[in-house]
Amino acid sequence: MFSLLTTFTLTELIISYWINLKNITFVDNLFGENISNSTKETIELNLYCDEIKNKECPINREKWHYFGVLIVPVKKERTLLVDLLKKRFLVENLKNLNKDNKYFSKNNRIVHFNELGADTYFIAKRWHEYILDQRSCENIYFNILGINQNKMNPDNFGNKNLFERMYNRFFRTAVSYPITKYFPGYKIVIKNIFHEIGDQEYHEFFPWHVLYKINEDYENISCLNERIVFLDKDHEKSNRANFIQFIDMILGAMVNMFHNSTENEHKVKLTDDFSELTKRLIESPDNPRSYYCKNYYKRMNISFFPDKLIGSNSEEINRFFKTRDMVFLNRQQVKLF
Repeated sequence: MFSLLTTFTLTELIISYWINLKNITFVDNLFGENISNSTKETIELNLYCDEIKNKECPINREKWHYFGVLIVPVKKERTLLVDLLKKRFLVENLKNLNKDNKYFSKNNRIVHFNELGADTYFIAKRWHEYILDQRSCENIYFNILGINQNKMNPDNFGNKNLFERMYNRFFRTAVSYPITKYFPGYKIVIKNIFHEIGDQEYHEFFPWHVLYKINEDYENISCLNERIVFLDKDHEKSNRANFIQFIDMILGAMVNMFHNSTENEHKVKLTDDFSELTKRLIESPDNPRSYYCKNYYKRMNISFFPDKLIGSNSEEINRFFKTRDMVFLNRQQVKLF
């Protein structure tokens, strides 16, 4: 039995996958965890989180911060990981993966929107196609929350370490809102929250406070672990890093729709690939009749906060909105900053 954060080599992953595939009960997943039987009323989730901070709006120069949360039902986690790996390495079956293939090294690179190149773009493009595939898209749940720092009164957060205080407060919203929206009527168990390694790991409150507050404030949501787990983005160190790269890709491309902040041809291409989905999440976020990315309104969300300047009245902390200028669509007329 492997522990929660066991690092698999690629060979070990393939062997583990095929050994477990023969066991129709699927007691262990690819991360060596035991998947407990759950009732119809309970759903277990793992969350994978990333961030983008200090993005300047090219229209009004306002400063924005973004949270991205990939929500993975534990029962679908194996399927999602295997599918992402098959798309990454361009194989129909993982047992056919050949490390001596000349394309292996190109496809084994870290997908990071900020460092997107030709090879990683094509991995990201295949992942984007997977999101839209009618046969697989219902495995994908995510939430993106943008925070406008210029419309926040610093006095509400304490003027010192403003970003860290804002991050602590709104990260919990970014986590709790989508899971209650996507899984209504269920008792929700958050097994783990995984976050890319960053400054938050060393914050006095962040690694534990959000889990504590969720357990305290929500009757239908419980967190099994007391602390957030921080992961390196390198999938050679942990298979879970594929999920961190996946949400990084989604977050980076969608955020660039609102900022148009790059001339990198690969980032522009990926933003363009995501533009139709992003437009639908902004312009028709609750459309149950759409045949595009089946039932996206039940699994995907982009929202922003606040819509107006927030003063000292705590009752004003509910001004979330969805309508926003997608500057990227007019990129030929907008000067890049």
